[in-house]
Amino acid sequence: MQRSLAVMAAALAASLSAAPAGACGVWSLQDQLSNAAVTFYIHTVLTRPPLEKKRRTVLRITDATVDADPLALPDTPVLLDSVKTQDGSYSFSGAELRVRGRAAGRLEGETLTVGERSYRIVMQLLAEDYHGMPMWAVEVTHDGRRVLDGKATHLCGGGPTELVAKTERMELTRRRIAIYLAWRQLEGERAAPAKAAPR
Repeated sequence: MQRSLAVMAAALAASLSAAPAGACGVWSLQDQLSNAAVTFYIHTVLTRPPLEKKRRTVLRITDATVDADPLALPDTPVLLDSVKTQDGSYSFSGAELRVRGRAAGRLEGETLTVGERSYRIVMQLLAEDYHGMPMWAVEVTHDGRRVLDGKATHLCGGGPTELVAKTERMELTRRRIAIYLAWRQLEGERAAPAKAAPR
């Protein structure tokens, strides 16, 4: 897995200079089990299943760096806990991931556990400053199978992100991915006719 991530990172890094700049705060991952494209915006997460032209909004996510007062940014634990859906249905309390107020999983380092399923969310730095943002190669695996991969950047608009340390930006981004994975497992798989991830 580390070798495949290193290969992907090298390929992505080689293409950075030639790649056009995307919209500020927009990045995408590929769902390798359903073949859906998953696009993260500053406030929303959209999916586009294969053979479909339209994307649909599945989550609305926010954190304290979005439209925040630069003088009022919280310290690291509170900042990380601020990653949540706008309706509060998915949120963090320390390492605990809560769904509608109830404990549903934990995010400890690279490992996300939701119910009996564990994911490893590996993020490898590709660029310190890609159009004003750090960029990472992302690979998410479950039981040795790749679930998501692609590249991610931290948000670059709406808030004082330049005041947030790069390690904190990575963890904020990892928490956004974790919320999507929890939604995918708990809600998305039940609604999708495509094959689900193994249990």
